[in-house]
Amino acid sequence: MFLYTVIDSLQVVMDGLCRNFGIRPNRRTNRIELQNGDIKMSVTIMCTDMGEKAQNLIKEQAGELWRRFYQVETEHTDVKINLLHQIRQTKGILSIEYCFQDEGAEEKENTVYQTFFPMLNWLQAVMWIPGEEGREAGVYSAGEQGEKELLLSLEGSSQVGEFMPYPGRGGAPSENINQGQIKRRNKSREILKERGIYVPAHYPFLESGLQLQARSPEEIAERASALLTVALYSECLLSENQTPDQAMEFVKGIIEDMGEGIFSPREWEYLHNVDSTEEERIGFSWQYENLYVMEWALGLTFDLGFPTHTCDVSKAVSLLKDCHSIQDILDLSHPKSKKELMDACDLIFCLDWACVDARINRLPMPGKLDGGVVMERHKSLNWLTGAQDGAAWDQVKTHT
Repeated sequence: MFLYTVIDSLQVVMDGLCRNFGIRPNRRTNRIELQNGDIKMSVTIMCTDMGEKAQNLIKEQAGELWRRFYQVETEHTDVKINLLHQIRQTKGILSIEYCFQDEGAEEKENTVYQTFFPMLNWLQAVMWIPGEEGREAGVYSAGEQGEKELLLSLEGSSQVGEFMPYPGRGGAPSENINQGQIKRRNKSREILKERGIYVPAHYPFLESGLQLQARSPEEIAERASALLTVALYSECLLSENQTPDQAMEFVKGIIEDMGEGIFSPREWEYLHNVDSTEEERIGFSWQYENLYVMEWALGLTFDLGFPTHTCDVSKAVSLLKDCHSIQDILDLSHPKSKKELMDACDLIFCLDWACVDARINRLPMPGKLDGGVVMERHKSLNWLTGAQDGAAWDQVKTHT
């Protein structure tokens, strides 16, 4: 059997095991020998702090296990995704060899399991058990009482409804990180945990709210109006097969009411480009998602919701249908606080990491996230909080 742990210290693992077994640690070796009746067990510990050779062996062995489970076809998609995260952050491997006389073999093997499974949680480890007759090859975890639970077998079966990777060690504390940032990230991590979505413990913090200048309600109302215009214009071109002149006629009233100055340079160029491509039109039609975030920021809708599906377009449009000026929008608004904007921005920052990681590794989106919706919300929330030195709309990035 093999334990894959996120702990990177031989001494920490050795001391913990020896305390559990009631024996003295031997600093001259990375092995522990145990015996229970005729059951002989030998544990060999290898952690990344043991040097480059150990690091390479751990990387190679963990990589091989990752590749095997990456290829597994299963209906337990989120369990598989998080198991792959767990394997990828391996910092130590414990190899467990055991032998006993044949008589009472099943009971004796259970004794071996009971020796090690209760330690998996404090070791922040999962266990790989090769298959044999009557037992599926798979990775196992320990339940709340230390019981053996199959996370995922090579045949795709699982005994758990959900699995969250052990967090491992976070990044080193920094004097530039304040309590507000820590509290905000902890709140995000609780939401992620409820959804079974993993983000590394060392994932960087957002800028401090003290360094950011949130957009004013008037700026948000102008941005919402611009987004509504380009989205409606695009929808006309895509779904109603209208000419650019006809589509422009449809949104002309909004432009006259709200003013030409509300548009970004890229939006204004698009609205006046009679040869825009279908790709451009589809891209600008996604601005309904950004519009909905602006409406939420203005307090026109109470709940932003979790980004597992596209917004209700008809609702997004209807929220502004009776507004014929920026002041009309402001009169209806109850803007969110800077804290609410920062909380939402931190969460979407984490969610976008999960989506980007899934795309890179060609995995399904975790937690049924819609990657396109997440990306658009990330851009909107970065703009709303004044991130990236208050970048203009066309220059806002969604780095993860």
